Amino acid sequence: MLVASALGIATLLGSLVVDKPYCYKFECCREPWISHNITQLKITLETRLCGQLPAKNIIVRALNQHWTDKQPSKPLVLSLHGSPGIGKSFTAQLLRDTIFHKQADSKYFLYINTPQHFPHVDEPEYLHRYSKQLHKMISSTGLSMHDIPVLEFESVIKDLAFNDQDSAFYQNNLLERHLIDFYVPFFPMTKEHARCCVRDQAKKIYGVSVGWEKQDRILRDIAFFPAYNPVFAEGGCKTVKKALALQDWFLD
Repeated sequence: MLVASALGIATLLGSLVVDKPYCYKFECCREPWISHNITQLKITLETRLCGQLPAKNIIVRALNQHWTDKQPSKPLVLSLHGSPGIGKSFTAQLLRDTIFHKQADSKYFLYINTPQHFPHVDEPEYLHRYSKQLHKMISSTGLSMHDIPVLEFESVIKDLAFNDQDSAFYQNNLLERHLIDFYVPFFPMTKEHARCCVRDQAKKIYGVSVGWEKQDRILRDIAFFPAYNPVFAEGGCKTVKKALALQDWFLD
């Protein structure tokens, strides 16, 4: 599995033919070293990832189809797109830990961070154009982001990624040769999804459950946009840690 993050995540899942005796002792790209439990993967994404229903559905269906095919012609390639803090890297981690027995130590998992490996990419500028395109599409259709057909998002993402000079995939052979199987959109987080992050982070960091009133207090320390209708959390879950740290009652 190859994972590239920030502007997007590309996930490649394939199979290697290796002698069975070898695989009893050493990690191979097959069970039991790699789990094909689609039910467990679905449960993990539903319970651990806040929001991002379209992304969850696409990933689960893509992996289910790939694993059902006993002789896939190529590795499965997923490209995950979205702004920072809304779950792309976390999703990659969940896929890694659910699928690979050795998790972060698996030799079949590779994590690539876009700013680090593609320093020429102007990430903020590309993400600004990406977000603008998504908002334009949602506004023009009048539909919820969950109701817009996947192929419409795919068309926008693919066109922007291939033609935008600030994209890591600008004029890239992966796109030109149609090697990416699914383009997965990650959306800005709504207030309810930010609330989900508050609950998860409070439990993870402080080991406490926070009620609705305290959640509201924490959310007041998180910036939302756009100004005329502030419904999306700036920075997604990444801003939640800071908001939690500002709460005096965690020191009691």
